[in-house]
Amino acid sequence: MGRIIRRTLFKIRLVLMVALLPVIAYLLLQNETMRDLAWTLGPFKSYRASDYINTRLKKQSCEGCNLAGANLKGLKANEKAFKGAQLAGANLKASKMDASDLTDVNLSGADLDQASLNSARLNSANLRGSSLAGSQLRAAELSGADLRYADLRYADLSGADLTAADLSGADLSGARLRDADLSGANLEFSRLKGVDLTGARLDGATFLKTDMPDGTLCSQHCSKRF
Repeated sequence: MGRIIRRTLFKIRLVLMVALLPVIAYLLLQNETMRDLAWTLGPFKSYRASDYINTRLKKQSCEGCNLAGANLKGLKANEKAFKGAQLAGANLKASKMDASDLTDVNLSGADLDQASLNSARLNSANLRGSSLAGSQLRAAELSGADLRYADLRYADLSGADLTAADLSGADLSGARLRDADLSGANLEFSRLKGVDLTGARLDGATFLKTDMPDGTLCSQHCSKRF
């Protein structure tokens, strides 16, 4: 008799747990951090993440949200707020984030190839090891940004503010930097082959074994060669 009672009670507890799971999940997902986490895991790591963030951005803000590793390919988020967001390793290929606030955002290792970030604010953003090949960053604000080892090949950074940005080890081959401000930027070990630096400011920029636009390496008095 005791064994039957125990089995019955176990079955009742199991049924109650299964019945309560949707309620628990609903309550957890009322918290924005938990929702963000859910959309970066398992079956949620798909184009549906882009649908979710577009819904969230209807209120104009994704400040501090955590979407690290999320698949946000083709995201349309012009003039939106992402300040302090965690987007490390996210797929943002071909996304449109013109004039958006990405100050202090963590985009390390993110895929931003062919992305449009014209006039975006990326001051102090972490873009270390990110891929921005062919991206549009005209008049973007990247002051103090961490762009170490970033792939910026053929990116358009015309008129961009890169003052005090760390571009050490970055590949800027074929990029457009017309009228860009690189004052105080770190260009050590970076690749500048074929870069258009017409009208660019390089006051106080540092060079060390930098691959210059003409294909030669330079470590001293390099800014005078432009």
